[in-house]
Amino acid sequence: GGAGVLAADRLGVVRRLLRAGGTAIIGLFAGRYLQGDIRRPALLLATGVLASATLAMATASTLLGLALAWTVAGLALLSLLGTYRGLPAADEGVRRTRRAFLVADGALWAAVIVAEIAWGGIDLRTLGADAATLTGDQVATTTVATLLVVAAIGRSALLPLGDWLPATLAAPTPVSALLHAGVVNAGGVLLVTMSPVFGASTVATAIAFTAGAATAVHATAVMLTKSDIKGALAHSTAGQMGFMVMTCGLGLYAAAIFHLVAHGMYKAALFLGSGGALDRGRRHEE
Repeated sequence: GGAGVLAADRLGVVRRLLRAGGTAIIGLFAGRYLQGDIRRPALLLATGVLASATLAMATASTLLGLALAWTVAGLALLSLLGTYRGLPAADEGVRRTRRAFLVADGALWAAVIVAEIAWGGIDLRTLGADAATLTGDQVATTTVATLLVVAAIGRSALLPLGDWLPATLAAPTPVSALLHAGVVNAGGVLLVTMSPVFGASTVATAIAFTAGAATAVHATAVMLTKSDIKGALAHSTAGQMGFMVMTCGLGLYAAAIFHLVAHGMYKAALFLGSGGALDRGRRHEE
C-alpha cells in the first residue's frame, strides 16, 4: 500500500531471491560446519538477524527504513565476526570493521538527516518520478549523493576504508561466505537504489568512479601475491566491489546489478568449497 514501510520492485525481488537462497544454503552448511560447537546457536541466531535485515534493506520503501536495516545488518555482522572472541586475529577484524562501519553508517545517517531537512525524506517507491524535483536543489543533491558514496565506500571495503575486509579471515567460513556473497555488496546496492539522486551529482559519481577504479586495481594486484586461499578470496572480493562501484560511477546500473548477483553466487561457492579444495590438494600431494 501507499503507506507501507516495505515494498518490492524488480530490483528488490532480485536481491531478495539472492539473499534468501544464499542464506538458506549457507545456513545449512553452517549447521554442519559447527556441529558440536557451543557457539553454533548464537551464530545461527545472528545469521537469521543478518538475513532479515538484508531482506528489509531490499524492500525498504524509504531511505530512513533502508538506513535502519543497514545499521542492524552491520551490527549482526559484527556479532558474527566476533564468533571467536579472544582470538587476536578475530578481535582485530572486529575492531577494524567497527571503525569502517562507524564512518559508513555515520555518512548514511547524515544523508538521511539532510534529506529529511531538505526534502522531507525520500520515498524510494517514487524516487524516479520525484528526481527532477529533488535534484533541483543542487547543494542538497550533492551533499546527499556524496554522503551516500562515503557510506558505500565504507561498507563495500573500498579505498581508503577497505582494510577491514582482509582482517575478517578469522571468522568461520560460513560467515565469510555470507559477508562476501551479500553484505559487502551493500554499497553498490545503495548507489543503484539511490541512482536518481546519486547520478545527478558529478562530484559524487567522480568520487565513486575514482575510489572504485583504485580499489579494483590495488586489491586485484594484492590478490595475485597471496598464497593463502581465504586471503586471496578476500582481496578478490575487494577488487570486485571496486569494479561494481566503478560501474555505478559510470551510470551502468544494470551491469552493476548483474555483477552483484554473479559475484554473490560464485564467491559464496568459492568460500564454502575452499576447505574441500585444500583437502584435495593435500591428498594429491601425499
